[in-house]
Amino acid sequence: MDRKLQLNASAFYYDYSDKQLRGKFIYPVLGTGEALINIPKSRVQGAELQILTAPAPGLTFEVNVTYADSKVQSDYPGLTPTGAPINLKGESFELTPKWAASGTIAYDTPVSDKVNAFAGVDVNYQSRQHGGYGGDPLFAIDPYTLIDLRVGIRDRDDRWRGQLWVRNLTDKYYWTNANYLAEYTYRQTGKPRTYGLSVSYRY
Repeated sequence: MDRKLQLNASAFYYDYSDKQLRGKFIYPVLGTGEALINIPKSRVQGAELQILTAPAPGLTFEVNVTYADSKVQSDYPGLTPTGAPINLKGESFELTPKWAASGTIAYDTPVSDKVNAFAGVDVNYQSRQHGGYGGDPLFAIDPYTLIDLRVGIRDRDDRWRGQLWVRNLTDKYYWTNANYLAEYTYRQTGKPRTYGLSVSYRY
C-alpha cells in the first residue's frame, strides 16, 4: 500500500418488489415448515465503511463496518416460526444483522534473504438478529465476536507458505440460526475453538 491511510465509504438503498424471503408454511401432515415467500414491497438501506492503513513497513490494519436496516414495507399475512399468524409489515429480514464489522492486523517481515515471517489477528462482529418473525426471544440470535490468530513463514515470492492458526480463540459459544421444525426449536451453533497447521505450495 503506497498511501498510509485509505478511506472508502458508500451508502446504499435497495427497493424490492416481490422479494423472496425465507418464511413459514403449514403443511397438512408435517405441520410448520420452511417455504419461500414473496413480499410485495420491502427495502434495505445502509452504509459501508472501510479503513486501510499501513503505519509502518510490513504492518497493515484494515477495518470494515456495515450498517444494514431491512424492513418489510407492505402488509403480508405471514407466520411466526411456531405457526401463529402475523402481519409481517415492519419486520426486519431474518438472518440480517443491523451491524457487522471486521478488523485485521497483519505483520509481514523478512527474516532472511529468501524467507518472510508473518502474523495476523482477525476480529469479526455481528449484531443481534433473528431467525423468525414475531419477536419471540427463542429465535433471537445474540450478538457475537470471534477472534482468529495466525502465524507462519513464507518464501519471498509467496510460492509456498506454512502457518499455525487458531479460530474462535476465546471458544465463544454462539449460534448462526434459530428455527422451529416439527414441534422442536433448534439452534445451529457455530464452530468452537479450532486450531491447526496449513501448508501450501504454488507451482
